Amino acid sequence: EYYADAADNRWYKRLNNPRLVMVSPNDGGVLRIFSAASVGELELNNNDSGIDDFVNYAIDGQDVQLSLFNGSAVIPYFSGTCSVPRESDGKIFVPLLTLKDTLDTDHPQTVYGGTNVLPNGVDGLPTDIKGTVQPRTYGKVLNQTPKVVNTSKLIGHVSSRSTTVIDAVYDRGNAFIKDPDYADLAALQATAPAAGRVRCFRGYYRLGSAPTGTVTVDSRDTSNLAGAVFKAICDERGIATDAASITLLNTIGEVGMLVDSTTSTTDMLNTLIKGLGAHWFFVGNTIYARKLALATVSTFELMPHHIVSIDRQARGLGQNGAPVASVKIQCDKVETVQNDLNGTAVPADRVARLSEQWRKTESNSSIAPARHKLAKSIELDSCLRSISDAKAVGDSMLNVLQNDCDWVTVDAAISALPALSIGAGFTVYWDQLGYSAGKLLTIIGFQPDPKYSSVKIEAIG
Repeated sequence: EYYADAADNRWYKRLNNPRLVMVSPNDGGVLRIFSAASVGELELNNNDSGIDDFVNYAIDGQDVQLSLFNGSAVIPYFSGTCSVPRESDGKIFVPLLTLKDTLDTDHPQTVYGGTNVLPNGVDGLPTDIKGTVQPRTYGKVLNQTPKVVNTSKLIGHVSSRSTTVIDAVYDRGNAFIKDPDYADLAALQATAPAAGRVRCFRGYYRLGSAPTGTVTVDSRDTSNLAGAVFKAICDERGIATDAASITLLNTIGEVGMLVDSTTSTTDMLNTLIKGLGAHWFFVGNTIYARKLALATVSTFELMPHHIVSIDRQARGLGQNGAPVASVKIQCDKVETVQNDLNGTAVPADRVARLSEQWRKTESNSSIAPARHKLAKSIELDSCLRSISDAKAVGDSMLNVLQNDCDWVTVDAAISALPALSIGAGFTVYWDQLGYSAGKLLTIIGFQPDPKYSSVKIEAIG
């Protein structure tokens, strides 16, 4: 198939299949309603051999953007990166990569090299910590066991991030007297603190005398708010974040997270997000986040003549398809539990706190168990520091999850595809599901198919 312009110049329709992209959030595995984000291949027509050289171009790693005309406007619907193309039966296929391919790889971290020449160095010895991952702390981290990076000078390390600030260093629960911080690592190695005291530089500290028990450390970041920590993780991968999403996450509260082993960026974001009653997703090259909530405003309508198929997968959002009876959250994590502090000079409230790794809160429904005998609880480990913030998250989640709430998948053919966004509301009219008067649903995933002017929408309401 080809076309000709006014001067009879021919051009061929090259785009056989513009590929499909599924935009879907990730909540860390808390609810089963979120599908995995996915991406297909770009298929180009080469029956005339007119673009044979295309497969020889060095397009792998190059940026690509696809747009569609929805009947009234041109809408960009995919931004990503090309992989290595292949050719088969007159077609050229270009695999397209998304942020998922980057986020699923190991997060940038540093390992100790074991290069110390004692008494100097802050990199450990070949015989102790060489090859182990340097810890990284995000937000406020409590009672962390540090890495000893110089045994001669009693130097410890809690975080390789330059924004880390050490608040306190403890010896079996008792705090060392903290003197002013060093100006740099050279000063830290050159001058020892007085006996019984400690001095710090960023994520490093130096003791003035040998400890008698377990050494632990409290530290914090420039900002401990959830959005700031979420952004910091993305910034370390050079990935853009939506400013409004970061502001939204910041309203949830302060968090703390320790990473001291090889892990992917995806797993780090999931660890953070799953205890916030929120979810994250990407569109193009930007990451967004939303709190679990139902839309109150409809942005477009799907009438019966639009709908190819509609399926109600469940009447509740719990893992078993029923509403949720309660949300139980563990928060304010202590990294190192200590049960040997009774009878010491450590204050009684600190003794009690360090004996338990978590503080716990619970939000219970009086609605779901009475109506649904199979309603179950959701239990979460949260990075939140405040038990009141965790209770607010549990209450907010339960406000949605305790009710009968339809989980629906709609396939619709629409000549003018609407601009879709996660969290937006739309109205469906469909008699067989009792939606004859219209049902307001909230988008939790979507997959536009510009080739056939259709869209698959996953929604709740």
